[in-house]
Amino acid sequence: MKIFHILAALLTVLFLAATALGGDYVGTPAPDSFRGLKWGTPLADIPDLLAVDKPGFEDTFFRKKRTPFLR
Repeated sequence: MKIFHILAALLTVLFLAATALGGDYVGTPAPDSFRGLKWGTPLADIPDLLAVDKPGFEDTFFRKKRTPFLR
């Protein structure tokens, strides 16, 4: 009976390890842009970029003439 518990625990640990490693194998590539802007674009290079003037929104910006997101 003790061997059964050891084998069950070992199989559980192996199963959890395999599923944790399986998340690294995604079938789709990672995104390289968001709403037409490439990741890492300097803020100075984005036209119509305005800062949010409310408390708690430090380093938060919005584009004045952004087209709405339509599905």
